[in-house]
Amino acid sequence: ARCMENGFGLGDKISVITNGFDPDDYSGIAPTSFAQPTVVYAGTFYPPLRVIHPVLDAIGRVNRSGLPDGKAIRLLYLGPNQSHVMEAAKETGTGQWVDDGGFVSREAVWAALKGALAAVVITSVQDTATPQVDTILTGKLFEAMGARAKVLLVAPPGTEAARVVTQSNAGRSFAGSDVAGMADWLQQLACGSATGPGSKVHAYAWPEIAKKADAALRRVLI
Repeated sequence: ARCMENGFGLGDKISVITNGFDPDDYSGIAPTSFAQPTVVYAGTFYPPLRVIHPVLDAIGRVNRSGLPDGKAIRLLYLGPNQSHVMEAAKETGTGQWVDDGGFVSREAVWAALKGALAAVVITSVQDTATPQVDTILTGKLFEAMGARAKVLLVAPPGTEAARVVTQSNAGRSFAGSDVAGMADWLQQLACGSATGPGSKVHAYAWPEIAKKADAALRRVLI
């Protein structure tokens, strides 16, 4: 939108309608019951911008210091990039806490997200964003929000994805280098001292998005 405004001078003729989620998709989906607190990543990776290493480093940091109940945080990966995840686990020394769930149905993903300690969403592990990265709003973010999962977003500060997570109280956003911050938050979640997603997440449900689109069209056409 900023590029269109700057390049064509469209000004107030531009309305931004984000993606969102359909609440009906999640009705009747029972959360997966995990024996250990489990962080879920569902989707693909795009090295070098979108990699799992910082999250695994954070999980390793928590588990090596220990949780009060003796449990350990695990990562469940659902998707096609098993080799990337296993290689990252080897490099970070966290293989004992990583599970590969392979390809599963959308419903199985939603169930896992519902039962997860947190849902991981990554736009870029770099600390600064290019204009292209700045505006990434991946569908995985809204999928996690629809499941009412606590979102652990890895993204450069100030990006659109970080803004959505912060304003909707869907979870927490961290720069890729902030492994300590991720670890602290995961530990809080595992110990039950961090709150879940707030009611503002509902603003990204499709019925609410449709209202925004309707208002934008009426402003132009009527």
